[in-house]
Amino acid sequence: WKAVCRSGVPRWIRRHSHKNRYLTIIKNDDAINLFLHLPQFLFYEMKLLAYMIFKEPFLFGAWTDVIRLLPEALGKRRAIMATRKISPKEMRGLIG
Repeated sequence: WKAVCRSGVPRWIRRHSHKNRYLTIIKNDDAINLFLHLPQFLFYEMKLLAYMIFKEPFLFGAWTDVIRLLPEALGKRRAIMATRKISPKEMRGLIG
């Protein structure tokens, strides 16, 4: 297995990955879990924002993709939450 540096990954894949990170959080995370991890989440987001400004500003375009896809993601979220099998507390226990 050989590690690939980010510059070797096409920009469209990096943008797609960035967009999917947010859509995954929107679709799957519970508000209580997000709130409980808010300090870590915000710290990571601030580092990511600085990185984007100085290294990969094209990633800001992923935010427009997220906004465009938000209604669909929220619909998927409703379906996921309606059929979930464990509580947010149980999920925290699994993730640690």
